Amino acid sequence: MGILILKVYLIFLVSIITLYSIRHFLFTLNRAFGEQRLGYHDIIDSDLPSVSVLIPMHNEEKVAENILKALLNTDYPKDKLEIIPIDDNYTDRTKEILENYHSKHPHIIKPFYRDASKKEENLHPSMMHYR
Repeated sequence: MGILILKVYLIFLVSIITLYSIRHFLFTLNRAFGEQRLGYHDIIDSDLPSVSVLIPMHNEEKVAENILKALLNTDYPKDKLEIIPIDDNYTDRTKEILENYHSKHPHIIKPFYRDASKKEENLHPSMMHYR
């Protein structure tokens, strides 16, 4: 009786493995010879939303240029991108860097000058003026 149970279990197990192998083989054939979908097809064809990037800055002279370069080098459509560096009473060359980039890219980089001492205080009022 014990051997019969083992034989039935073995046949059941081999059947499951065989069915799984056939299923996997069919998926492989479909992937190899079937029509493939593009992964981001819906995203590519859709209209992208406008995006505003708010950057509170307080004495960011060492990183401001790298941040702006990185944001300008994104592959997001430039007509849908808005970069808003927010003045936080800097005392270094940050303002010069921002004005230089604003003069090169006036439609993308739009500095927001505000008198405040904390980055958190700059975010909320700045968002009211932009998209």
